[in-house]
Amino acid sequence: MRMFTDRSTNKITLFLKIFLSPAFLSFMLLAGCSDDSAANRPLISIDDISQSEGDTASTSFDFQVMLSETSSSDVTVEYHTEDGTAMADTDYTSISDTLTIPAGSTSGTISIQVNGDMLPEQDETFSVVLSSATKADMQKDRATGTIINDDQLSASIDDQSAVELDTGSTMTMFFTISLSAPAQEQLTVDYITEDDTASYEENDYEFTSGSAVFDAGQQTQTVGVKIIGDDLYEGNEMFHVRISNPNLVMEKDLGTGTIENNDNPPVLTIDDASLSEADCQSATMDFNLHLNTPSG
Repeated sequence: MRMFTDRSTNKITLFLKIFLSPAFLSFMLLAGCSDDSAANRPLISIDDISQSEGDTASTSFDFQVMLSETSSSDVTVEYHTEDGTAMADTDYTSISDTLTIPAGSTSGTISIQVNGDMLPEQDETFSVVLSSATKADMQKDRATGTIINDDQLSASIDDQSAVELDTGSTMTMFFTISLSAPAQEQLTVDYITEDDTASYEENDYEFTSGSAVFDAGQQTQTVGVKIIGDDLYEGNEMFHVRISNPNLVMEKDLGTGTIENNDNPPVLTIDDASLSEADCQSATMDFNLHLNTPSG
């Protein structure tokens, strides 16, 4: 439209009213008030978390999703889980969903269920990954969940028994040391023999001590103790093997070895005796007793 500068302001006003039409004004207002521009969008991030797994029930790992500032609109973001050393549906429950942070709020929570167990193992990890955020820009799109092992490895040793051999012969009695779960890395369990009714000083068995080495993945090791035979009749005798490791729970730290007697009881005999009597005097008649074998 033409504008005449030498006319009254009414015509100028008419020109402006036509140029600044309602549709144009509406556009300008929307453009000036929108908070969806890059300069005004909040930044979104997710925090890492470390937590114990628990024993049998599931434990909730709550990941906090944070905005750098509030938004006048709802902020949404998609998320999913990814395996690390922890395996989905075995160590934790996998999930894929969308989180909404309401307008005016600065945080939201993503909860992942972690399955408890009683298996000693290394700490394990998984990830929660953010994507496709609306009304916000991504600052940190990945968080690590660390499942802290809260189960301690334990050790035990079994009992054994064996029939002893005769003099000049020996045998080995093997004890089994067991862990409650396979070793995650190399470890040792110390052992040493102890007298009970059997004595190494009396040659019932051979004193033994040392360390059983468990490599990663191993759960059992054996310890041998030499048993020394004899021909003595005696009752069954016992000795012990004690295990130790300050970093393990000792579920059963004493193994008992029973040496079963294999010798028959000795036979007792008595000799006849004779004596000439003396007149008016007393005399002693001696009878000799004999065992066919020594007795213990």
